[in-house]
Amino acid sequence: MTNLPLPDDHAAVLADLKRRVSQARYQAQRQVNTELIRLYRQSGKILAERTDRAPWGGKVIARLAADLRDAFPDSRGLSARNLVYMRGFARGGRSSTQLRSNLLRNCRGATSWCSPQHAATVGLLLCTDKNDRVVRYSLATSNQPMAIASYDLLAPAEQAALPSEADLTRALE
Repeated sequence: MTNLPLPDDHAAVLADLKRRVSQARYQAQRQVNTELIRLYRQSGKILAERTDRAPWGGKVIARLAADLRDAFPDSRGLSARNLVYMRGFARGGRSSTQLRSNLLRNCRGATSWCSPQHAATVGLLLCTDKNDRVVRYSLATSNQPMAIASYDLLAPAEQAALPSEADLTRALE
């Protein structure tokens, strides 16, 4: 194969194909993340509604988690702890920070189809205030690259590039 004479535009075609593959992978990762957030929020709403109406204890959630793991043995993020985080996420509670951290960690499995030389996923944790303990807690088990910023500390051009709170709320519903 190394002796094959190549057309003049080979390098340009290769560069274009590489760019397209990279873009498709990036878009696929974004779609996976969006769908996982939507799933977590919807699941959390269901759990919140049920636990508000009936005396559901930790054992019922643990049983749901076990049943879900049996139904989806190759999936990650279906532990009893994550179900509780999902419920808190739907309610807008403090556990949403931990859920985001778990989401980033679990997305590694969802993007495992990437080639071995593909760069690691980079996460972004936006904080509403300066709270080092929350950041350390959220990232305690993460060994992935992570950017941490406070929304109000970003430059105006960067703030304008981020979706608004209303846009995020619509995407999650």
